Amino acid sequence: MVINLSKCNLCRTNGFTLVELLIVLVILAVAAGLITLTYTRDDRGAIQREAQRLTGALEYAADRARFRHEIVGISALPDGRGWRFWMIPEDADKKVSWRTVADDATLASHSLPDNFFFRPLHYAGQPLAEDAIVPLLPSGRVEPYALELRGNGWSLQLNSDPLGRIFATPPEASGATP
Repeated sequence: MVINLSKCNLCRTNGFTLVELLIVLVILAVAAGLITLTYTRDDRGAIQREAQRLTGALEYAADRARFRHEIVGISALPDGRGWRFWMIPEDADKKVSWRTVADDATLASHSLPDNFFFRPLHYAGQPLAEDAIVPLLPSGRVEPYALELRGNGWSLQLNSDPLGRIFATPPEASGATP
């Protein structure tokens, strides 16, 4: 009896070809790359997103000050890990007192991600203390001011001009954060 090995199903070995293995490896490499990109920290992008959030809140606060005829201000949280908005109503008596804005979600206190810090730098050409409140006036008059965001090796400034426009400098590599 002669057995034809070319037609015998029992004699054929089961397994993957080299091409099939290479295709699977390429798919796994692409998936690993996408996962790495998704979960890699983008500190430069994070500081830009925080600057955009702060810019929007500042523009909104300036509009609120004009619309409601109240002085609105911004300051750093005590540890510099975020910011808080303040207000003085127009009908306030002679004794001026800042109150935290509590009736507006857009102007609620904002905490920054870990290792990010916020501080006011200048107002009307004068340097500011770390706990200073930068006022936004109801008259629409804007004294130029500068605020700083820093964290994880990046820093940027938000600067206002006399027309109330806010400009963010491009993020720059900086030294270690405090």
